[in-house]
Amino acid sequence: HRKATAVKSARREAYYATLAAGRIDLPAEGLIAVRLTFHPPGNYGFDHDGLLSRCKASLDGIADALKTDDNRFRPSITIGYTMKGGCVLVEIL
Repeated sequence: HRKATAVKSARREAYYATLAAGRIDLPAEGLIAVRLTFHPPGNYGFDHDGLLSRCKASLDGIADALKTDDNRFRPSITIGYTMKGGCVLVEIL
């Protein structure tokens, strides 16, 4: 139950953050490059597949806000600098 609540929350937060970002022009069809920059809360190793799976709900929320299917997204992963609390920066390229 907690996981479902966290997933819904992440999707909703990403949806509203995308709307707040303003107009984002997407191609009418084809793939969309998405860069995910993870700023970890500490210096430790990461599994890139695990990082991407952690963002699934957020990517769904972004796709909802952009009125597109998330299967068009082609994410790339970058590890940024360490940041207190950590965060993920999402860029539509």
